[in-house]
Amino acid sequence: MTTPNNLNTLGPLGTELKDRLNDKICQCPTNDLTGKWIANDGGVYYIDQKFKNDVKADYIRWFGSTLFNDDSINSHTGFSYANIAFGWFLHDGEVATIKETGKSYSNGNGFKYMLLAWTDINISDNHLDGGLLISVDPSGSKLTKLYDRNGIFGPSEWTRKC
Repeated sequence: MTTPNNLNTLGPLGTELKDRLNDKICQCPTNDLTGKWIANDGGVYYIDQKFKNDVKADYIRWFGSTLFNDDSINSHTGFSYANIAFGWFLHDGEVATIKETGKSYSNGNGFKYMLLAWTDINISDNHLDGGLLISVDPSGSKLTKLYDRNGIFGPSEWTRKC
């Protein structure tokens, strides 16, 4: 479907912005983060957990961008970032300690943590990279950035509808 100015009103996701805002936290499976997530800066992230022998593994990857946000689609102004990330979940008993703060993180009380290495890809004007520590809320519907190695990664929270 297109508008008189030939803009794709459905976009690649087939939804309007109001339908993609994840303002409600709900119960989602915490062992499967695969799906579409909305960042608090308007970016859309597609997260996938890798499979190993038909079972969800501890590895995670994502593609995130403002490319799929309605402002970009409808204005022809492009987008401000596009990035990919690869990482893994901390195993039970494994501890991640942030050197700069001395603070340690380990799975427990329903929370899980993942470590990610991210980089911008060349379809945006940014050419940055870094490392992140992200917590998975026990609800399975919210991710929170706890640590940003370079202090330059924009979004700090992601949510999804279940």
